[in-house]
Amino acid sequence: MQKNDIITLEKPDFSFPKAEHLKSERIISVLFKGKASSIGAYPLRAVWQEVDFFYDTQNPTIHCQVAVTAPKKTFKRAHDRNRYKRLIREAYRLNKHEWLPFLQENKKKIALMIIFTGKEATDFDTINHKIKKMFTKMIREIGT
Repeated sequence: MQKNDIITLEKPDFSFPKAEHLKSERIISVLFKGKASSIGAYPLRAVWQEVDFFYDTQNPTIHCQVAVTAPKKTFKRAHDRNRYKRLIREAYRLNKHEWLPFLQENKKKIALMIIFTGKEATDFDTINHKIKKMFTKMIREIGT
């Protein structure tokens, strides 16, 4: 390497654009009625299925659309449900750079639903750790 050579390191994308939000009722219903795969890392559960295309976007760079939910049966107050959904989205946003390159390399498009299944209060560090754990399990399962 010479003195004038500049090394550029590619930063991971920490954004969560609208195109990555799973909003299609049709795809969501397929997740729960079809042959979707599921994996758990308490207090989270991920349900996903490979799809041919996304209805919401014409963007070919999108390989995963995500929806997040928390049950009304467990958390009666909306502000509690919203808090857990916000924490899950933030953990996904910070860790998706470990997950998306795998999908791009294998040319897969995934519809993913992350469900908060816990019954008691949980902090961000726990959710963040479990999201990482789920991603490694999902990569292992999809890769086989």
